[in-house]
Amino acid sequence: MSAREHLTYAQKTCVGSVGRLMRDAGMLVPGARLGVAVSGGEDSFTLVNILLLRQRTVPFPFEIMVLHVN
Repeated sequence: MSAREHLTYAQKTCVGSVGRLMRDAGMLVPGARLGVAVSGGEDSFTLVNILLLRQRTVPFPFEIMVLHVN
């Protein structure tokens, strides 16, 4: 996403909610590795996209590992 692209209201709401949950749970620290189990459905696709958007706004690096569950 370039600097000119803007998030939709739904994206902002989801990214903000996920950010609050991650902060409250203490699951995100510099250098963290998040494993996300996905099935390939729409909800899994949405979750991965939200995490990728979140990764761009966090002021420190962390990894996202996508694990496919069949």
